[in-house]
Amino acid sequence: LKIGLPVVSIPPSTIFISTNGKPLKIFIHPILTLLDNGIIPVLYGDVIWDTKRGSSIFSGETCLKIISHELMKRGWKITRDIQLGIEKGVLDENGKIIPFITPVKFAKLHRTICGSANRDVTGGMKHKVQESLEMAKLGIETLIANGEVKGLAYKAIIGEKVNGTKISI
Repeated sequence: LKIGLPVVSIPPSTIFISTNGKPLKIFIHPILTLLDNGIIPVLYGDVIWDTKRGSSIFSGETCLKIISHELMKRGWKITRDIQLGIEKGVLDENGKIIPFITPVKFAKLHRTICGSANRDVTGGMKHKVQESLEMAKLGIETLIANGEVKGLAYKAIIGEKVNGTKISI
């Protein structure tokens, strides 16, 4: 909103239902309606309804993966996923940004990936990378970067190089 993009926040609890913590159903039509009207849906990790447990924690990256898959089945071409948070990217054990992760590289360094400095019940940075690698199998490159850096979101959206971690095949 601050940079003038037409965005709308979509609470995952309004479009997802799970059973025993696993995705069961997605109501994709609100997303399709927004996109058809030139509005960018913004998703995040949240609590969703669960048929067995009552509720489940559902990560933002899992939301993105499922929605991307559903959109691609309907003919949408998706090539990039931009995940902005408070971390400057995926960090190694020394707190330095890992600029690029592939499945081979992740297999070598997955034990050294540091989590968030804050409590994260949706799976943390390792989960974010694992879900991003699943998206890479669909041909979607992910950028994980710090959304608190002024101008970074805009630069990332228009395809300019920004500090962060790219994840792809």
